[in-house]
Amino acid sequence: MKNGHKIIIFILMLIGFLLTPYFIDLFIVGNETIKINVKNSDFFLFLGSYLGAAFGVLITIVDAL
Repeated sequence: MKNGHKIIIFILMLIGFLLTPYFIDLFIVGNETIKINVKNSDFFLFLGSYLGAAFGVLITIVDAL
């Protein structure tokens, strides 16, 4: 692959990793019609774990490319 393609793939993956938890918050946690027993503090714990794992995966993928 050319370096330009690698950069585009990396940017798209980064955007996807960053937008996924916000869509979860928007459609599930922030939606009043869906009744769930989740507080904002629980969601922030999930968000921290998710982003930490996502950045670890991205660093590994970039190093492998």
